[in-house]
Amino acid sequence: MEKGLIIFLIIMGWTLLIYGGLTFLVVKKKDYFLLSGFANRPEEEQAYLKQNGYIEAVGKLLTVTFSLLALSFLLGVFSVPYGFEVGMAIFLIVLLAGTLWLQRYEVPRKRKRNYWLIGIITGIIVIFIAFLSIFGYRENDMVVVDNTLVIEGMYGDNIPLDQISKVEKIDQLPEITAKTNGFAMSNRLKGKFLTEKSEESIRLFIAGKSSYYVTVETEEGLIIFNRENESELDRLYQQLQSR
Repeated sequence: MEKGLIIFLIIMGWTLLIYGGLTFLVVKKKDYFLLSGFANRPEEEQAYLKQNGYIEAVGKLLTVTFSLLALSFLLGVFSVPYGFEVGMAIFLIVLLAGTLWLQRYEVPRKRKRNYWLIGIITGIIVIFIAFLSIFGYRENDMVVVDNTLVIEGMYGDNIPLDQISKVEKIDQLPEITAKTNGFAMSNRLKGKFLTEKSEESIRLFIAGKSSYYVTVETEEGLIIFNRENESELDRLYQQLQSR
């Protein structure tokens, strides 16, 4: 079994166990004191929240988000292309929106403050994701210098040419089955991915579609890349072929 998949199963398995346990205890066992900060509230606030439907709303949010988390996990396990990423994005959106929605049941004097606090946190998360997406969407710079293939940017590497055993052209990419450690957005692929023809992950640096792709076999595994500018791709291919 691929190392990346094992790590994924362990991390997501524990996450589901903890999140599912919390959901079960709150929804089924009515153990409200597991909710963050609830036990430290004055008794009159606890009574108000229970009467106003706050507890039931939290239970609904936990149930929905746990279902989305479990669905994302299954999509990842069965290697549905981009299923895990899309599922986790929906999970995060529902969790953030649901947390804002919960404030309608909050103690009146705390609602405005909580709206601002959660709004700021949501804004920070959105900005971070946007930055990561923009940075990840940028094409990696690739050059051959000092007998080394230098791949700059996200998931980049320096590969000595004497560690390259084979360089070829292929007309199309192998079928991608899962991402083990990488970035995938639209037709941009960076990092480690599993394919239907390989039990081990390969490294991809794909900047959209092109007439051909270059495969590079190294001591650490297979790399496949292309370039937005095909004349640049031709030049890199020729440099690697004449190493």
